[in-house]
Amino acid sequence: MIFPTLRQLSYLLAVKSAGSFSLAAERSYVTQSTLSAGIKELEAITGCTLVDRSTRHAHLTARGRRLPATPCAFWRIPRAS
Repeated sequence: MIFPTLRQLSYLLAVKSAGSFSLAAERSYVTQSTLSAGIKELEAITGCTLVDRSTRHAHLTARGRRLPATPCAFWRIPRAS
């Protein structure tokens, strides 16, 4: 079984927060193409589309919203206080 990387999950959370690939890439300190490739890899791993893409906005799909809210929650790792 292949698991997503923390980087891929952080890119997804950045898109969710920013609402666009360009702003999410800027906030993640990567190029837009790097962020987009990471999201595509994550979609390949999960087997579903996680982000609705339009010319100006990017929003998580219903399946994308079902993923855990943090990378730690994905593996059920307790968060440090």
